[in-house]
Parts: sequence; C-alpha cells; structure tokens
Amino acid sequence: GEGTEPTRYDQVDETSTDQVPSGPQQTGHWTGVSVVVLVCLGLGLVLREPGVLLAGAVAVGYVAYARATPQDLPELSVSRSLSDTDPEPGAAVEVTLTVTNEGGFCPDLRIVDGVPASLVVSDGSPRRGVALRAGESATLSYTVTAKQGSHTFGPALVVARNLSNAVERTVTVEADTTLTVVPTPMPVQASVPLRQHPTQYAGRAPTDTGGEGLEFHTVREYQPGDSMSRVDWNRRARTGELTTLEFRRERATRVQVLVDARPEADVGHDPAGPSAIERSLAAAQRVVPALLDEGHQVGIGAFGPQNCFLAPDSGVSHRQRCRDLLATDPAFHGQTESERRGRYWLSQFRQQLPDNTQLLVFTPLLDGRAVRALRKFEAYGYPVTVVSPDPTMVATPSGRLMRARRRVLVTELRQAGVPVLDWSPDDSLETVLEREGARR
Repeated sequence: GEGTEPTRYDQVDETSTDQVPSGPQQTGHWTGVSVVVLVCLGLGLVLREPGVLLAGAVAVGYVAYARATPQDLPELSVSRSLSDTDPEPGAAVEVTLTVTNEGGFCPDLRIVDGVPASLVVSDGSPRRGVALRAGESATLSYTVTAKQGSHTFGPALVVARNLSNAVERTVTVEADTTLTVVPTPMPVQASVPLRQHPTQYAGRAPTDTGGEGLEFHTVREYQPGDSMSRVDWNRRARTGELTTLEFRRERATRVQVLVDARPEADVGHDPAGPSAIERSLAAAQRVVPALLDEGHQVGIGAFGPQNCFLAPDSGVSHRQRCRDLLATDPAFHGQTESERRGRYWLSQFRQQLPDNTQLLVFTPLLDGRAVRALRKFEAYGYPVTVVSPDPTMVATPSGRLMRARRRVLVTELRQAGVPVLDWSPDDSLETVLEREGARR
C-alpha cells in the first residue's frame, strides 16, 4: 500500500543486499506468437500462399529471439534514507529509496517500496519503473506525513525482466528502516488535582501536617532545636511569648497514570475527530511531565488487552522513558501484538503497583467493567482520580442512550468517593483541571 506512519529514524541511511528472490518465471509474453507460427505455417502449406508462409517465418524469428535472449537477472542492493530523523507529528518526511544494479544489464526493473500501512503518502509515489546498466542506480522519492508512533518500513519489492520480456523474477530486498515520531512534551499549564497520599519525598502536594513549607499551618510553643527563622518574632515583641510558626508540609506523591486503551474506548464524539483513546493519550502526554516537574514520582500503565507497565519513578532518564512509552508502545497504538492479559489482569497489575500509590485514570467511562475495576482499586487502598473524555456528543438516538448510560456510571463512581473530572470536547484540559482545583 501507499500508506505509512511517521517515526524518528535512528539510522538515516541503511543499505542491504539481503534478497528473498523467487525463481525465474516465464511471463508468457511470447505464447501467442508460437500459436501464430503454427497457424501461419499450417495455412501456408495447405493454401500454398507465400505471404502466409512469410508471416509464419517472421513469427519464427520472434520466437527464436525470445529464446536466444539471456535469461540471467541482476543482483540488486537497496538503501533508504529519511529527510528528518526526529520529526514532529504532522511534519512532512521525504523518503528516498536507491536501488543499485550490481549485476548485468536489466532493461525492465519495477520497484515498489514497503511503506508502512500506518503512514500516508502525501506527495510522490513509492513506485517506479526503470532500466539499469551494470553498476547504475535509480532513486525514487516520496513524502509521508509523520504520525505519532514507531513504524517499520517493509522490504522493497522489485520485479526484474530480461530484454525479451520472456522471463521475470520477483525479489524482496531488505533495507531495515524504522521511523519513530515522539512529540515534544508540552506540560499542562494547570495544577493536576491529586488526592492527599504523600510519600516521604519532598514535592508540591500539600499535607495536613505542619513543618517546613510555604503555606501557613499553625503556631505552637517554641521547642529547643527549632530554627530561629521560624520563630514568631512579632508575637515575641508584643507578648513576650516565644512561639514557632508551622507551615503546611509539601511532599511528593507516587502517581500511576492509567490510560484506557480498550476497544470499548475507541469511540469519539465526531467521526472525523479524535477518539477517546487519542484524547486520553494526548492528555497523559501533557500531565506526566507536569507531575514530574512538581517532583512527583510518576508511572504509566495501560488498561486494555495488551500489557504495559512502567513503575513510578523520577529523574531525567525516567522522563524520557515515559515520553517514548506513551508515543510508541503498542498497547496505546495497537500496531503490533504483544503479551495479552488474562482474566486476572487486575490482580497482576496490583502485584506490580507499589504501595502508597494513587491512580490517575483516563477513561471515557462507557461500560461497567471500567467502573468495577476502579472501585476495586479504591477499595484496595489506591486512591483513584478519573479524567473522563466525553465521547457521547453525537446527536443520535444511540448517542443519547450512550450519554445516559455514561452519566449513570459517572454518578456511581462519585458516590463511591472517586472524583471524576468530566471532560467535554468543547473544553481544554486546563479548563477541566482548573475547575476541579477550584471545586476542591
């Protein structure tokens, strides 16, 4: 096909001579001429017509030419290069395929590049027909539109025919190329409303205990060893009492971001717009760096048929792992099969999940299975916050029925103590987060 999907190409130019050829095949191009020879000679002898015999003799010459033409086909090598090794989604990436004839003369060479089915060819064509002498090369160029994910180009398909067009050979020539498109992180410009579930690490999540911090908490009697900078000198001057100011402690939170990537979530309010999975994934890609910037430990997981788990952590290398996983993991993009979860995936997921972790879940909440799983997490001691992209804005009877069903599920979760941030397609992610922050 002519479709492909954009990615970051790790090696700009790769050359390969690995070929998977078929044996030489007769094209049948001259089959009709043999029939003409027999008919003309037969009629010429029966009718004693010199013109018919001459036509048969000419046809015999064509058949002899076809059989006398060498049937050897050349050895080929292929290299493929990309114009941009680190494109942003939506960027135009030019793909250049070079085929080199390392054997004898090939008068008819037809080339089709192995464009990934997930990419779209926006300009040019991945097909070309050429004639190549020994040592010559031919190139074909086309442009694909970069799309988030990791995409592997297939081998180039080459069909070579000899000079008489009587014999052909089909060859697939490997030229391993992978294009990986990872968007530049754009942290959300709003505070993510987490629930109070701090760790021992410093961060920006407020707690209910006093100590070092920025926000005033209480005043207590001075104790030996208290820092002089926390003594309330104004009160000391007014009353003579020696007291210490307490501020609200700020601690980091361990957060596991969970994206609902099940087929049930692959719906949208507009057939031409993004699905709930795409909206959830885009939101997670903005929320994760924001949480890491605030000093929290963040992990990533998938709620779906394919296994994906990255334990909460922090640091530069972990930030890059989060970025790459959200952009390329098959659990979110469905490009390849991976280990599928069994019926006990919830217990398996819990075994991987560290203690003192809260869940930030992106799901459209369209079925009872998601609600039951989230209520179980809450009951097991993992505080859950749900950001729910609403895909039920289509004004049809089925859309209205789905909307009513979703409202019931949202209400059920809220009654169980799980905060649900209802995200309308008309609102930005910042608007939803700020609204929840103001409510709290």
